[in-house]
Amino acid sequence: MRGSATEGGSGSALQHVALILFLADTGARLGEASALRWIDVDLDRGTARICRSWSNGRYLSMPKTGRDRSVELSSRLRDELGRCRPDVFGDEALVFPSQAGGFLDPHNFRDRVFRPLVERAFGRGRRFTVHGLRHTFASLHLARRTPLMWIQAQGGWASPQALLTFYAHFLPRDQQGFADALSTAPDGTQTAPARFRPQKVRKVTTKNRMRAGTSLAPRAGFEPATRRLEGDRSSPLSYRGPGRRVMRDGI
Repeated sequence: MRGSATEGGSGSALQHVALILFLADTGARLGEASALRWIDVDLDRGTARICRSWSNGRYLSMPKTGRDRSVELSSRLRDELGRCRPDVFGDEALVFPSQAGGFLDPHNFRDRVFRPLVERAFGRGRRFTVHGLRHTFASLHLARRTPLMWIQAQGGWASPQALLTFYAHFLPRDQQGFADALSTAPDGTQTAPARFRPQKVRKVTTKNRMRAGTSLAPRAGFEPATRRLEGDRSSPLSYRGPGRRVMRDGI
């Protein structure tokens, strides 16, 4: 099942627009998009199931990670796919077929469709590959603070670590302004209850210490009070291990 060698830009322009938008908005690989069937797309839920890949333009295989995944479809992508979807289709009907109805030849698509579009948009001599859409997907999402786990799951990277290996430098580099991040809620309200607000410091006396009980820390707080060791702090503490005795002065 080889792809057609006549993937021109005029005969299936609508499918080419939808294919490029699919690659740009999902981060999918070209082989994964080429093997996508209409039965894998749910426009009502806005999802597509990536479960196979047209590898090297020669054979069908599992996705690169060896497992299926579901990707979200952007609103503009759903609209574009809705214009392309036929009213009736079989189980093996491809979303992005060649002009002959079979699998796309990836080499012809790159040379005869994608490269002319890049030259038309950016001028001659500008290099930008189909796989560059995947890189752009990851870098722009990271720069816009999209959750890392969502990007990794959407694009089908093996792990978040694999994603960061190549794209960590696109993360925001803010180095200030986070000191109060734990003391306020996302809406800006104070998270600590009123009873935990700082109180007036009292002078520590023997009478106050006895009244406070055996706790070294206040009973009201975010962490449990620390219990004081019984006995005189100046007396030596001992630890009896197997066959030996260790002495230590103080605490």
